[in-house]
Amino acid sequence: MKRLTLVLAALPLALLGACGSDSDKSENSDSAAAPASSAAAPATSAAPATSSAAAAAPAASGDKALCEQANQAKLTMAKSLATVANAQGEFDPAGLKKVVATFSKDLGKIAESGGDSPVAKDLKTLSAQFAKAAASSEPEKVLDSGDTDKAGESFDAACAKLGVKPSV
Repeated sequence: MKRLTLVLAALPLALLGACGSDSDKSENSDSAAAPASSAAAPATSAAPATSSAAAAAPAASGDKALCEQANQAKLTMAKSLATVANAQGEFDPAGLKKVVATFSKDLGKIAESGGDSPVAKDLKTLSAQFAKAAASSEPEKVLDSGDTDKAGESFDAACAKLGVKPSV
């Protein structure tokens, strides 16, 4: 459970950052776990209902803009994850579901502005994975699935071809 918790703390990095082997994920988990475990003691606070990434979504034009806006949504999600983690880095289940639901909606709004482009399609797939996690009774298992990793890696690769690096 503790390893899974650390992996979820690194979720923004793993999904939208270039993640390679399992050893890379554990390195990312260690670096991302510090902000989550340094979250304030009242870890049951809910995630913000909206994000700056969602508000910026209609302005997207082109795949590069989609990538940049998704990076901003990732940063917002990382901050929100820290608010629903306790001092041990474990997530409040209801708070986690709210964070992933908000992230899914943010990615969906960004993807809608991209039409049928390859990056928009990758964003839609990634958004669907987060929506599935938000609807699940065990969101951590869904987020830790290979499908979620594949969707994130595909998105990362498409953005890398455009010269957009992950924000974290």
